[in-house]
Amino acid sequence: MIEQEAEKALLAQWQEGDQESFSQIVKAYLPKVVQLAYRYLKDRSLAEDVAQEIFLKLYQNPTAWRPTARFSSWLYRVTFNACTDQWRKRKRNPESELLTDQEISITSAPDTSLINKETAQLVQQAIDSLPEDQKRVILLYQERLSYEQITEILGCSVKAVERRLYRSRKQLRGQLKKVIE
Repeated sequence: MIEQEAEKALLAQWQEGDQESFSQIVKAYLPKVVQLAYRYLKDRSLAEDVAQEIFLKLYQNPTAWRPTARFSSWLYRVTFNACTDQWRKRKRNPESELLTDQEISITSAPDTSLINKETAQLVQQAIDSLPEDQKRVILLYQERLSYEQITEILGCSVKAVERRLYRSRKQLRGQLKKVIE
């Protein structure tokens, strides 16, 4: 991530037409956008496509972001919206879904034990089963964002984030407890 003041300067330069500053923005944020999209969609290729679409639209419309919110928060919100659109498309066309067990797995290191992979899959499936608002909070929390950043992205209060996170954890514990037993 870019420091907030440096981020503001880069964004101002880019909105004035400086292409190099846009390249720096993409370099700084593309990995985070792909990672968040991948956690949501569980398809690396689709996550990269979504990220590419987001930055292409942003390149074509530099005024899409307005300095009323932090750029990173705005970008996460745009990413969630794009992922939600992709998810809906996939639900309407289930025959086009080509997920494999390897793509569903959170970890892809070749030396990871089978038990860890299965556990990661179960945790990810439990997260996927959460209501949309709780799933978004958990995904952002996994990104190590502060409650303030999460509230900015989701457009809700800190108390709402805390409640959603509490409910999510409680539901995940309940689901995973059944599996562990």
